[in-house]
Amino acid sequence: MASTIFFARFIGLILVVTSLAFLYNRKGLDLILGFNENILTVLTEGMVDVVLGLWLVLRYNVWVSNLGICITILGGLFLIIALVSLFSPDRIVKFIKNLRKDKTLETTILIVVLIVGLYFAYTGFNL
Repeated sequence: MASTIFFARFIGLILVVTSLAFLYNRKGLDLILGFNENILTVLTEGMVDVVLGLWLVLRYNVWVSNLGICITILGGLFLIIALVSLFSPDRIVKFIKNLRKDKTLETTILIVVLIVGLYFAYTGFNL
């Protein structure tokens, strides 16, 4: 249970802070997204993300509580995105180019990330 609380707090705070920062600082988000339109960057980030995704999946694989299941699924999604970045970086670049054009989709994704982060943080700090 201690690791569930830690991961919920940690992931929740990261998601809340970054989503709020990018909702506020859209130019910063646009710079980061522009940086990720380079296949070399996507591949490099994919390598780092595979390490982090595997660590999370191997370190935390819990199928007991609702919160534990959510954290496990989030780790799996993170690993899947990392693998797509390595095996098909052109898809990631295409998605990012489309995302930069569609500010409504960009905002929607940030709000969803904020809501997920608030859920994790709230639940993690109230267990």
